[in-house]
Amino acid sequence: MQDLKSFYEFLGNLNIVYDRSRFYVKDLYIYYLPEGSMLDKSIHYIRTGLLMGRVRNDRFEPSQALAMALKAGDWKNPLCLRQDDERVLRYLKGETIVADDEAEGYRLICADGHPLGWVKQSGSRCKNKYYAGWRYN
Repeated sequence: MQDLKSFYEFLGNLNIVYDRSRFYVKDLYIYYLPEGSMLDKSIHYIRTGLLMGRVRNDRFEPSQALAMALKAGDWKNPLCLRQDDERVLRYLKGETIVADDEAEGYRLICADGHPLGWVKQSGSRCKNKYYAGWRYN
């Protein structure tokens, strides 16, 4: 099993308290199960609960599904942009963008308070983590 330390560190950036007993780890993926759910080990589940992300090489990578389930206030330091900011369209196209401030690590990017996805920021440079299948052409 993968080391979940990076996942629990990531959770420290959320203003939400999760019940740790509801996390379900399958292969590299971490899911948050609905309250009261009981998994039957004899059944093969394609997807169950909210996909939080995956741990790969002992690093947690948050999912697009998690970003879409959050609000700007759920993240400690979201990158909030106005919908008419040119960086919103650049983000939706999959391009790297520049933030107005400096930070390190994952940030939730929002347009007028609505989540768009994740960026991984280093200094003011934000590497785009928007789901490739949703990118605007």
